[in-house]
Amino acid sequence: MCQIELSQFRLHRGDITTLAVEALPAKCSLALIDADLTEPTYVALKFLRPRMATGGVILIDDCPPISSWKARDGYIRFCNE
Repeated sequence: MCQIELSQFRLHRGDITTLAVEALPAKCSLALIDADLTEPTYVALKFLRPRMATGGVILIDDCPPISSWKARDGYIRFCNE
């Protein structure tokens, strides 16, 4: 079993659309986007993707192919660019 030290993680809570880019770490290995809406999901992906470490993972909550949540719209917009 793999054991992970929680002090290695930092939680950033807030509105990604108003968060200063400098507030985010230079490199991330794991990111959870739980915004449920189009624009915050899109902005989060734009901010986080360049900061992901090799092998890093971005998880987007409420983003299944069939869903009424708008997070998928932001994800699709990001992918299309």
